[in-house]
Amino acid sequence: MDIKNTLELVSVLRVLGECLKKAREDGEMNIWDIPKFAPMISAGRKALEDSEQVKLEIKDLDEEETQQILEALLQAVMALSGAILSTPTDAK
Repeated sequence: MDIKNTLELVSVLRVLGECLKKAREDGEMNIWDIPKFAPMISAGRKALEDSEQVKLEIKDLDEEETQQILEALLQAVMALSGAILSTPTDAK
């Protein structure tokens, strides 16, 4: 079975990390950073479109698909932690 929907759901976390990093570039987060979160709309829409399929996809994973999901999760966690732990000079 295809794992497209599962990967799209995981990508929301990665996109959130990227948006946070951009928003923190100037050292503060405020209302002017809202446009930097626009990519979340597209990522969220894609992830929610067929999200009911995720349960079915995960039920029938083979080793290669499991590896793909784990790699995507690792990238997402790295993007999020990098955004959260970075200092403004690191974010640029």
